Amino acid sequence: MRRSSQMQIQPRWLSRVGIVAILLASLAIGSGQRSAQAANPPSDQAGISVNGIGYVAVTPDIAQLSLGVSATAGSVGAARGQAAEAMQRVQATLGSKGVAEKDIQTQYFNVQPEMSYDRGRGTVTGYTVSSQIAVTLRDIENTADTLDAAIAAGGDVTRVNGIRFTIEHPDKFIAQARQAAIRDALTHASQFAQAAGVSVGRARSITELGNSAPQPVPLAAAASAAPRDSGVPTPVNPGQLQLQAAVAVVYELQ
Repeated sequence: MRRSSQMQIQPRWLSRVGIVAILLASLAIGSGQRSAQAANPPSDQAGISVNGIGYVAVTPDIAQLSLGVSATAGSVGAARGQAAEAMQRVQATLGSKGVAEKDIQTQYFNVQPEMSYDRGRGTVTGYTVSSQIAVTLRDIENTADTLDAAIAAGGDVTRVNGIRFTIEHPDKFIAQARQAAIRDALTHASQFAQAAGVSVGRARSITELGNSAPQPVPLAAAASAAPRDSGVPTPVNPGQLQLQAAVAVVYELQ
């Protein structure tokens, strides 16, 4: 009876050993495949990565002015009236110079008390009313004439807070800068490839690293109105703007 039981158990033991052996063999094969993959990375990892930068110089086609008035008087009503009259004259003059209403936008309006202090005690001595408008000049060649006329119209309460030049529609110039950036990247890739004794293939990926819109050129402006009796026009120079685009490109190698 004992011999018969042993004969029945032996096949089960052998089958378990066989299963373990198969599992170990499978693990060994899988490990070998992973080792082979690590030793031979995918071909799409091979290539050359370069950056390219493109520049485009552009002449501005619009000017943007920041004009304001600031009047001080003993009462809010008096100060507001002086400021309002001056601003009306400024805007009327801008209109006579061809500036459309849509190109004039109110940016700021403020009423502030003027204080006098004695031994820590404050006393209101008057009020200052200020307002500011943003003006877009599309006739850029007449910027100086328009600016001087607006200052003269507003009188001594006129304030010029800044002037800048920019481009109304920069998209086509940004596209040119991008094309220049791609050419620059290809030039760099070709130089590296030639040094390594290989050739540049097709571009596998292109990533834009950023582009800069036209940067306005600030022009220092007078804090208050220029003397109205001066016959010398205000010098205004639009200059040029520079747009930039940057890309990262991965090329295949041949």
